[in-house]
Amino acid sequence: MNRFMQFRDEKGLTLVEILATLVILGIVFIGIMTLFPQMTLFNERTEVKLDTMNVARQETSFIKSIPLELEWEKVDEMTETDNNLIAGQLETVLKNRPDIDESTLSVTPETGSKKISVKYTLNNGNTVVADVEAPAECEAPCDDSKDFNEVFDTFFLRKMKIEVYESASSTNPLSKNYGYLKVERKPEVGP
Repeated sequence: MNRFMQFRDEKGLTLVEILATLVILGIVFIGIMTLFPQMTLFNERTEVKLDTMNVARQETSFIKSIPLELEWEKVDEMTETDNNLIAGQLETVLKNRPDIDESTLSVTPETGSKKISVKYTLNNGNTVVADVEAPAECEAPCDDSKDFNEVFDTFFLRKMKIEVYESASSTNPLSKNYGYLKVERKPEVGP
């Protein structure tokens, strides 16, 4: 009996306790290891999203910086010919960009709505779609202290939405950006 008491007073871990601990640690370790691939995927998607957001901002800034001019009297008198001239000016500038695949450039003025659709693919593979809305017009009642055409006597603004897609075959944009396209009023020439 003395021997039995002697072993019972010893402190330490049994083999069963060690094996149980190892099994529990293994389960916890496997659970943690499954998070790493998910974190990597999340980081890659975030990086792509940030890149396309920057592309959308850059394209918005570039298109906004294109000097557009028209000879016109009033916003509501803008014709489809004027809209086609703006589309032509956009196309001329975009054709000269070295970072655009020229075979993918499409500038389409929409008949009747005075909208312009621009689509092109950058050398990095991103596809950019810009929709330029019809010019804003004064909606009745126009109770401003100045007439609408006097307020915008030197320029008018057109809403613009830029969408960046991962490729030409993508259906969901990775990033969107909004801005205004400024069209200057040319001074009248002649008597």
